[in-house]
Amino acid sequence: MDGSRHDVWVRGVRLASYRVGPAAGDRIVVVPGLCVASYLWPACDALAGEGFRVELVEPPGWPRSGRPWPEPADLAGLARFVEGWLRHQGLTDVVLVGQSVGAQLAAHVAVHSADLVRSLVLQGPVFDPAFRTVPRSLGRWLLDLPRERPSLARQEVPEWLRVGPRRVARVLRQSLRDRLEDTVAAVPVPVQVVVGEHDT
Repeated sequence: MDGSRHDVWVRGVRLASYRVGPAAGDRIVVVPGLCVASYLWPACDALAGEGFRVELVEPPGWPRSGRPWPEPADLAGLARFVEGWLRHQGLTDVVLVGQSVGAQLAAHVAVHSADLVRSLVLQGPVFDPAFRTVPRSLGRWLLDLPRERPSLARQEVPEWLRVGPRRVARVLRQSLRDRLEDTVAAVPVPVQVVVGEHDT
């Protein structure tokens, strides 16, 4: 599929998105994980090949989007920009997909903009409440690392370098403090959680 990039301004911040698929297709909006995005373009292309209209939006501070000032204090604050992006685009009745940290952002969007969201999909959400500390989470990540494709690191590392380690660390701290289980309890639309069989 031939996807294209689109930039819009939301609350004074440029937000980039990747758009692919037939204009008349049912809408899927994807929110990517920790300060990375391009690793999900092939998944967006695959969904577009099934007839969906897919848009992957990069939150503020992600590789191709601008940075807000002042910085939002938490993920709920970052999610407000994604909500603004949905409204700016005039999107309604979307299937909202959040991957990893993006699942936390997407859940906040679904709580506050349920009028725009048909259903919510949480793909590989973090963090398991039983491991919500840096050492425990790092341990779980290291257990999972041998199962990851090396090509994934080749995509993610350059984007993390582009964003900068301080930004990645900031969002990671916000993610650790964010209680997805509480947010999901307030989501008024159908929710589906998808995880890998061996995802630690």
